[in-house]
Amino acid sequence: MTLRTHTSLVSGLVGLCLLAAPFNSAAGLGSADAKCRMKIGSAARKLGIAVLKEGERCHVKRMLGRLDVAVDCNAIDQMPGRLRVERAAEKLVSSAEKHCAAAATAAENGHVSCPAPCASMVISDYESVGECLSCWAQAGAETVLGGIHGFPSPPAGNTSATKCLRLVGRALRTYADARIKVQQRCQYAEDRSEQGIDCLNDDSTGKIARARGKALALVARCGLTASAQLDSCAATVAGLQTCVPAAAEAATDSLFPVVYPTPGGTGDGYH
Repeated sequence: MTLRTHTSLVSGLVGLCLLAAPFNSAAGLGSADAKCRMKIGSAARKLGIAVLKEGERCHVKRMLGRLDVAVDCNAIDQMPGRLRVERAAEKLVSSAEKHCAAAATAAENGHVSCPAPCASMVISDYESVGECLSCWAQAGAETVLGGIHGFPSPPAGNTSATKCLRLVGRALRTYADARIKVQQRCQYAEDRSEQGIDCLNDDSTGKIARARGKALALVARCGLTASAQLDSCAATVAGLQTCVPAAAEAATDSLFPVVYPTPGGTGDGYH
């Protein structure tokens, strides 16, 4: 995977973020609205992580010769574990319906239209909000998988390369999951009682920094030869320690404004 390809990955995710509406602390949100946003955000996070996990498992099986080499493990519909992804997607939709039933309308909470690449979806209620977020989270996770794992050649018994792929995948999921959990917990507190905190970037607890450190340590366990045999976002350990966290940050930061659009029902939606 070339630096240019990695740059395209991050640029693409940042571009998705810029298509989303600006977000704010949503001062004055009622408890039902705050809970609604928290629950659908949590379900969207779990869906994205499920895609990353099943994609990684697929890549490992393919490299071990347990799947046909033609299988594209960055595509959900080709993953052996796609049913787990489907269940996570269904839970996102049902969570939106269940936990947003007492909230203001979807439009009043800023969910007016669905962002690209799911722009053809019509937002009319919270079921359609869940379907939109499901589409968007899956598309974003597939983009991340392609940028991080690429299409590696089976190692023909070289288990060090497979081990490195596992470490890279675990590092990506560890950091992304921890980062967005902190962002979402912060935003829930802001939605309940505005403190003027920028939840997209706040790490006053240090949890994001610690998760990033864990991710770097995982990647460091890849050997130079093993990392060079992958089709990842970099061919060296040092390069992976730069591009893997960057991809996690771009992915989580692009999801945030999709889950938390500015309330008000202005008609601008995410665009």
